[in-house]
Amino acid sequence: MYSTDNHPAGRPDPATPGPLPLRVVLYTEAPAPGGVTKVVEWLACGMRSRAAFTVVHQPRSAMNAWADETAHVSGAKTSATALKNSSGIGGWFDFPGLLKLRNTLKDAEIVHLHMHTPFSCLPVVWLSRFAGKKTIVATEHYIPQLRFLRRRPLPLPLRLVREIRNMFLLTAKRLTMGHISRIVTVSDANRTLLLENIGTHHAPRVVTIPNGVPVKHSPAAGAPQRIVDSEWHNRFPVLCTVAALNNQKGHRYLIESLPSVVHEFPNTLSLMVGSGPLLGELQDLVRVRGMDGHVLFLGERNDVEAILRKSHLFVLPSLFEGMPLSLLEAMEAGLPVVATGVDGTTEVVVAGETGLLVPPENSKALAEAIRRLAADRPLCNSMGESGRTRVRSLFSSDIMVDAYHRLYLQVLHREH
Repeated sequence: MYSTDNHPAGRPDPATPGPLPLRVVLYTEAPAPGGVTKVVEWLACGMRSRAAFTVVHQPRSAMNAWADETAHVSGAKTSATALKNSSGIGGWFDFPGLLKLRNTLKDAEIVHLHMHTPFSCLPVVWLSRFAGKKTIVATEHYIPQLRFLRRRPLPLPLRLVREIRNMFLLTAKRLTMGHISRIVTVSDANRTLLLENIGTHHAPRVVTIPNGVPVKHSPAAGAPQRIVDSEWHNRFPVLCTVAALNNQKGHRYLIESLPSVVHEFPNTLSLMVGSGPLLGELQDLVRVRGMDGHVLFLGERNDVEAILRKSHLFVLPSLFEGMPLSLLEAMEAGLPVVATGVDGTTEVVVAGETGLLVPPENSKALAEAIRRLAADRPLCNSMGESGRTRVRSLFSSDIMVDAYHRLYLQVLHREH
């Protein structure tokens, strides 16, 4: 978390001459705190002396608490007027919500949309245009989700409904993209996929700004020392996964890999941090695989950094990713990683140097990679150190914040 300074956070010292800060709305329809909200928070904190932010979020209890904390550390204003855009469709017909949101947007110079799904925020682009806002920036956090629109098997009538919905949303997205000043993707792989779906003629307005995480610029060399937890002092390896318990994150493949790992390393412990709709199903799978005692579901935690320091390996078996913040945070904590070679993950992890990459949905390959690292502690230490150095040099939140600030200035200069 960023620290506050001696002046009110988010506002420059009134005695200091200089230009007025930018007026920026940071908008998200995310239903719960997660990776997207972390980026919003870090932008508001990191740019607090250069921009006056209003963070717009959904009126949900978890989001209200997150917004209050963000306001406290950044000085940003908050507004619980984001659309309840259910399935990417509901926001189009939420006329009272659109009117409230229009009032929230009226004084902004820049409306910065953080799209937590490929189809979130689209009505807000049109609303911003009608409200006279010329400068709209949109960050596509999860465009790879487009590959999975038809993944879930459904009866024929429901498949037809899904196809109609997808056709409507894809058409709406293509029509909407032309009204956005700059479209940001969080990895080059995501940029390529986006252009394949909306048309390459949008390429001049699509830029890549990788996600970043706060780093601790301590003078000590090498990866930080692991903390030995009294409860887990005899467990090795301690695997850590920080991710929502949903179909995207692939927890089931990690659980299916564990019997092979436990056979070679009987004291293996897998820590799963996060909550989600698959909790019960994953707990059942743990019992079926005989992994009781080797898996702990820790739920939502506010001490993730400490948990990472008590772990030996970070594992992220996702089916798709934008650019996973949990992976960056694990590498900053000095952990070697085992991850699936998908989308933005391949631009973070250097295979064989900062961790190992395996194909998605492949429990056997996952088990082999975990066993390989668990059997070679010097390699783990080397990868942890290399990963931490890589995050500090390429994926810090300071780098991300500066890139967005330059982007804001560029679009305002061009359009005004």
